[in-house]
Amino acid sequence: MGHLGTLDPLAEGVLPIYLGKMTKLISLFNGLGKTYKATLFLGATSTTLDAEGEIKPVPVPEGIELGTIKKVLAGFEGESWQLPPMYSAVKVGGKQLYKYARKGVEIKREPRKIVIDRISDIELQFPFLRFDVRCSKGVYIRTLADDIGKALHTGAYLNHLVRTEIGGLFFLESAFGIDQITKLIEIHDKSFLFPLYDLIKNFHRLKLKSTEEVGKIKNGLAITVPGDYLLPFEEDQMKSKNVAFAFDKDENIIAIGGLEFSQDLFLKFSPNKVLI
Repeated sequence: MGHLGTLDPLAEGVLPIYLGKMTKLISLFNGLGKTYKATLFLGATSTTLDAEGEIKPVPVPEGIELGTIKKVLAGFEGESWQLPPMYSAVKVGGKQLYKYARKGVEIKREPRKIVIDRISDIELQFPFLRFDVRCSKGVYIRTLADDIGKALHTGAYLNHLVRTEIGGLFFLESAFGIDQITKLIEIHDKSFLFPLYDLIKNFHRLKLKSTEEVGKIKNGLAITVPGDYLLPFEEDQMKSKNVAFAFDKDENIIAIGGLEFSQDLFLKFSPNKVLI
């Protein structure tokens, strides 16, 4: 079992879980962008940058209103550099930063390039500031909250966080809670499992027609791909580079691999992860 994207203890929301051999797919989806609903508390700071740390009130300047806040938040959109918080799972010297932080040790960290696509649906009910944020992988919303507080010349920490979407594939509305999954398993209902074809809709798919081809792929050998092996797709549906999923004639997934033309201009499929 493996998961796609760690959630802080304070946070809740979408967390895709991959089971069995499907854990081999994680690397294909690990870079997907994410969307969150964030609630900030203005006028205080936190040692962990969220509600679980030691809270310290700080002065709030006059004139902080919704219009001012929207202008400040707009300045965070686009590419920037972000310093990972000490209370995080980022490893330095093979050890997670939070383990150093719990001992009161501050470790030098390198800033990381991030992208915040948009900050929207901004609401202010002082001292709470709420907004939606769509961002790249690796963005710490706790750090963003702290940076927003500094930009407003006060303090801010993350009070609550919900991840609502990942990569246009996984949505909170179609997610299942742990209790729901437990009850469904008890009655042998697998409706909580995500349909494979929905997951790989942005990748090429090819259908093998012989057991010989399946055998070659199982042994890591490349095969020539006739044109009728590639399954059709909508023209406006962008395919992810040259990555393809190979299926046997019974629609069982066999392998993930790359598509490329050989020197003799034949299309080849080379498996890099066998799933049977």
